[in-house]
Order: sequence, then structure tokens, then C-alpha cells
Amino acid sequence: VVPRPGYQAKYFELAAQHVHPLIDAKNAAREFFDLMNKNSNAHFALVTFNNVVGSASTSTQNDSNIATNFPAGGIGIFPLPAILLKKLEAQTNFDEVKGALTNLVASDGTNIGGSCDRAIEMFTNESRPNAKKAVIVFTDGEPTVGGPLSGDPEQNCILAAQKARTRGIAVYTVGLAQDPSQLALQRRILGDDTPQGMAKIAGNGSKFFPVTNAANLRSAFASIARQLSQLVE
Repeated sequence: VVPRPGYQAKYFELAAQHVHPLIDAKNAAREFFDLMNKNSNAHFALVTFNNVVGSASTSTQNDSNIATNFPAGGIGIFPLPAILLKKLEAQTNFDEVKGALTNLVASDGTNIGGSCDRAIEMFTNESRPNAKKAVIVFTDGEPTVGGPLSGDPEQNCILAAQKARTRGIAVYTVGLAQDPSQLALQRRILGDDTPQGMAKIAGNGSKFFPVTNAANLRSAFASIARQLSQLVE
């Protein structure tokens, strides 16, 4: 059997549209952006990450099509976008951020601290005067990669949360732990009631949302939207 040209690429494209929990996460994020756009004068940004952090809307990362331990699947080029915050009133980035979610795929490595730090740095020069600032960190794992604040993955998260605290930025963390044994580790790193938890350190109204079922992601993001709307009010 000789597949037609483009068959494999199309297969991977269609398969990616049915990968859980990523599909559930993207749908929950879309609904969150819709709620915030409808109920507040919000500006949006998006930072995606695996072992590295996206730096521009066109950023990509080479990774295994299937898994690192299955070389027959080959290597693909996958989007790793960063949609940067804009302070001009008409440039909310709403459409750009929602559009960027479409082609996201899951890949290896988790630089949580680096992505949070990049989001925080966006506020330095591009936030609107007197606007309330918040970062939402969503992950289904724990930090495995450090940098730029520390080479240690967990310390990298702590330093990012400390930076958020000093700059008055709330950090809402959503940890998806489909394996219950993973929840304790996520709570320690992301939590709002653990000494080194990112939400605990960041303060400013930060909160941790543990999710043990992908179907409950919508309610977690909806709760964050409500809290942000109340914060603005």
C-alpha cells in the first residue's frame, strides 16, 4: 500500500482535533475569553509553552508527531504562539487569542515559571493605566524545565510568583490532575494554601483551582471569569 501524498500530515491534523484533555482545555479557554470579552473591557494575551516559551505569534517548535519513544512517527513542526498584550484601546487581541487556540497541540516539557514570567513582563510596558492585571496559568502537569529566573523548575515558579506579588498581579492557577496521585504535587506547586504554591505567593486575590476531570475545566474557568469581573467592579 502506498499512501497518497499528504495523507500522513492530514491524519495527524485530524487526530490532533480529538486529543483529550487538550480539546477540553481549548474549549474551556474559548468560553472564558467569550465571558470576559462580553462582561468587561478586557485586553487579552496568550503565552504557550512546553520546554520553551513562545515568543511571537508565529513561534513554532519541532517535536515528535506521536511520541519521543516512537521515532517511526517522525518529527513535525508545531505552533507555540505568544500573542502579546497591546495597550491601545481598540486592540483587545480577542480574535487573535481565540484563533491561536485552534492549532495548539500537546508536547514534551513544562516550563510553567518561564511562561508565567513572560506573561508578567508583558504588563510592564503594555498594560493600560489603572487596568487590573491577572495571569491565568493552566497546566496538566508539573514543572520539568527551568529558566529564565532559575534553572530549578520549581524555584523558577516561585520566583515568577514573587515577581507577580511585587507588581500587584494576581495569578490564578488551574491544575488538571487526571491521575489523582498527581494532585498533591500540583497543589504544592500551584496552590493557594501551600507555602511554595504560586497562588499563595502571588497574593493579590490569586486562587488555585484543582481539576480532576477534564469535563470540569469549564466550571473552573467560569469561576475565574466571575472573580475577575468582580475584581474589576
